[in-house]
Amino acid sequence: MTTESSTDSADAPSRRVGVLIFGPQAELAGKRCIDVDICPGQTTAAEVLQQLGEACEDLQASLPLSRLAVNHAFCNAEQPLKGDEELAVNGMVGGG
Repeated sequence: MTTESSTDSADAPSRRVGVLIFGPQAELAGKRCIDVDICPGQTTAAEVLQQLGEACEDLQASLPLSRLAVNHAFCNAEQPLKGDEELAVNGMVGGG
């Protein structure tokens, strides 16, 4: 879900977008989606992960080991986001 909001003329317009959360992280957060604000073309994947931690303290410990997927593909931390993508956080899991 994406909604556009306007800010004053000194700031770029921002969009509120939902970030999908799965597995143990969804259980920690108590939900499967958390909304964050991004400025299209300026906000990076790393900043989205930071906002997730601010929005849900229970996720903070797992986020350094997580990656953001944009349209079903992992992205690098410095990738700027357009605001119309599907975003999902993927926690790293281990097993044998």
